[in-house]
Amino acid sequence: MAPPLTLETYNRIVYDVVHTQLTTEKAEEVDITIADFNQVIWHLWTAEDKLNVSISCKCWNQIKANGGEEYFKKVYGSLLTRPEPKYDVTIAITIGKVYPEADAAKISRLASRMSRNLLAGVLHKMMDQAAQRAPGGKIVQIDYRPNESVWFKQDGDRITVIFSINFDDQDDVVFGHVFLNEFSKNMPGAPSCDTYLKDPPSELAGIRTRAHGYASFLLEARHYAPQKREATCDVVLTFRNYLHYHIKCSKAYLHIRMRTRVDSLLQVLNRARQEVHVAVGPRQAGGAPKRTFVRRT
Repeated sequence: MAPPLTLETYNRIVYDVVHTQLTTEKAEEVDITIADFNQVIWHLWTAEDKLNVSISCKCWNQIKANGGEEYFKKVYGSLLTRPEPKYDVTIAITIGKVYPEADAAKISRLASRMSRNLLAGVLHKMMDQAAQRAPGGKIVQIDYRPNESVWFKQDGDRITVIFSINFDDQDDVVFGHVFLNEFSKNMPGAPSCDTYLKDPPSELAGIRTRAHGYASFLLEARHYAPQKREATCDVVLTFRNYLHYHIKCSKAYLHIRMRTRVDSLLQVLNRARQEVHVAVGPRQAGGAPKRTFVRRT
C-alpha cells in the first residue's frame, strides 16, 4: 500500500527566494507579492542589507486574541521587526553574506512557514493547557476563510478541532461527502475523526454556522507529546487543503478516463466504417495506372 500523501506546510516560492538570497554573496533586489492559501498575502522585499518577509492574514486579530502571538514570538525571536504597513507580521533577515547550507535551509524553511505558524500558535496553546490537565475552557473560533472556520476546544487532556467545509462547485459537494465518509473510518494511532454532513457537532451548539459538512478531530495525549506536536499540527492544520487537493485530483482522473474512453469508442467507430473501393485500370510497374485507348467507330 502506498504511503499517504501529505502536503507541504511551507510556501515553495518563499523558500526558494529566501534560500537564493542567503546563498548568494551579492544578493539581488527583490520585491515580490504572493497570494497563498486561505487568502494569505506575502510580501518579500529587500532594503539595504535586510530581506524582509511580511505576511497578511485575515484572522490575525482572532489569533492574537487567543494566544497565538506568543508561540510566533517564541519561534521567530530576534527576526521579528516592526510590521510593514497593511501587513500583520514582518521578519527581517540579514543578507549580503553566504550562509552555510544548513543555516540557509533552516532560515528559509522558517520564513516560508510563517503562514502555518500563525494558526499553529492557537493549537500549541491548547496543547500546553491539555498537557497540564487544565479545566475545559471556552471554544475558540478562527475564521480563517470566508464562510469557513476552525474551532478549538480543550477539555482536560483532550483537544477537539472542528473544521467547517464549504464547496463552491456542486460537483465538489458530492466528492466531498465521499471523502468525508472515508475520514470517519478510524485508523490505528491516528486521531479519531467524526464527520457531519448536515447538522454541526454538539460542541458547536449555540454557535451560528452553516456549511456543507463538518469534520471533528479528537487529539489525545499521545498526539501532542513533545516529539509529535509539530507533526500533529502539520497534519491537522492542512486538512482542508488536503481534502480539496484530492477532490481536484479525483476529478482530473475521471476526466482523463472519460477522454480515453471516448478515444477508444472513436477508434471502434472508424474501424466499423465501410471503405469505398474505387476501380482503377491495370497498373504499371511504377504503380501508376496504364492509359488505355478506345477505338471509336
